Amino acid sequence: LTYLLGAVSLALLPFFCRRAYQTDSLLFRASAVLTLLTPTALGAGIALDFDRAFTFFHSIFFEGDSWLLSPREDEIINILPAEFFLHCALVIAVFWLAAAAVQFFIYRAGSKKKESSR
Repeated sequence: LTYLLGAVSLALLPFFCRRAYQTDSLLFRASAVLTLLTPTALGAGIALDFDRAFTFFHSIFFEGDSWLLSPREDEIINILPAEFFLHCALVIAVFWLAAAAVQFFIYRAGSKKKESSR
């Protein structure tokens, strides 16, 4: 179901982006700002209390205590070093910032288009 929803969303994305671009480019400005503010707020929470933020994140995305891994009982925790999770976070951050940049550039292109048509 997740892959199906992802594929449908990806297929509809160009249509919605074009429509939003033609009608109101401020939508892209707002989405770019929100795309940047979300990780900023999350980062502030992590900086204030990493352990609590870590626990909160995992309680949202994992059912029960399945995310609590013991190095003695769960081999996966020994196979995947901490650097793996750091690299995962960095890849997510790069894609997140790229999405914000694309939204901002679409907003700028739309606002320039509207200024030139006046």
